[in-house]
Amino acid sequence: MRSSLPVALLFGVVSSTAWACSGDSPGGDPADGGTASDGAPLVPTDGGGGGAECASLPVKEELADLGANATTRFGLGAGGLVALDRKLGADTGNPILPKTGALLLVPKTGGAPTPFYTPTPPRILASYIVAGNDVLVMDYDAASSGRSGQLYKKSFGDATATPIGTPQYDGLASYIAAADASNVYVVTPGASGKFKVVRVDRATGTETSMAELASTQFAQAQLQGGFVWFYAAQGTGALYKSPVAGGEAVRVTDRGCFGGGLLVAEGAFFCGGSLRLEKLDAAFANPVLILDALEEKDASAPRPQAVFGSEVLVTLAIEAKRRTKIYAAPTIGGAKRAIACDVGNIADAYVDGDYAYFLDEKSNASEPSVKKLWRVRHAR
Repeated sequence: MRSSLPVALLFGVVSSTAWACSGDSPGGDPADGGTASDGAPLVPTDGGGGGAECASLPVKEELADLGANATTRFGLGAGGLVALDRKLGADTGNPILPKTGALLLVPKTGGAPTPFYTPTPPRILASYIVAGNDVLVMDYDAASSGRSGQLYKKSFGDATATPIGTPQYDGLASYIAAADASNVYVVTPGASGKFKVVRVDRATGTETSMAELASTQFAQAQLQGGFVWFYAAQGTGALYKSPVAGGEAVRVTDRGCFGGGLLVAEGAFFCGGSLRLEKLDAAFANPVLILDALEEKDASAPRPQAVFGSEVLVTLAIEAKRRTKIYAAPTIGGAKRAIACDVGNIADAYVDGDYAYFLDEKSNASEPSVKKLWRVRHAR
């Protein structure tokens, strides 16, 4: 789902990686361990924590410390990395949701997070996604009867956000699922308890319904090959596709990729199970083994994150240590290579140029979680 700068996708509330997105996608590159453009130091750490394959890896660069309250997902775009902290922003006067929430911007070379978008009270930030040079946002008024969810666009470098259409969504139950150069794709409640995917023209705000299903949640969405691909999370779940240009949603397969998510890329499916990552053809058949978690002690849920060149970026959870390893594996199968070890829990990772970018979370029983943005050189 992510190859270099992705078109844009999502899972839940922020832009997204392979499904397991928005609601919950980078200018000069200093040498490892160098200095960020604003003077904040990049922190080199060794690649250690995992045996011989981790002994001589590229240096991980800490780009920013987001503290404990940021969400675990982020977006990567032309102007930097975007993250959400729901405990920042202005006071809303609402005792349940006391802050508006705020989007933070971090340069791709590292530096202190700076405010990028904050709703005007009493509106509250609902979801966002990053698409190239733009950040698409939805906020809502929690006190209004329909919650009046409003879409906005803010490009990197803009001082203010521009509304898209008029407030019309249930901002508490709706979210931005994907975006391309012309449209925003929103999941929102439909009729009779159903949910629907709608395409919203970014220039006019015109809405077109694409699919409506009796599903409690469209858990994931990706754009690839002229289609919106999404999971409807009901029962064991099912994968659907709907033409971007319009047309009925088509059920593709009932096979689940819930352990490690699904990445649609280059006419193929990278399907992560609880222990194996496989590549399947356009018919969702003829699996090729990409990564076997049984080769790693206490490992599970190999998740495909991005295709770049002839490799796919994969994150592998090491459950017993609450840690993650990042690998590059050939898209045709074969020996994988480690890129980073001793990484915290990861939801998303992106590839841009020679670097992989990720947000990790480390925590233990006695200390609050710490969320940081990193990059590591993936090029050989």
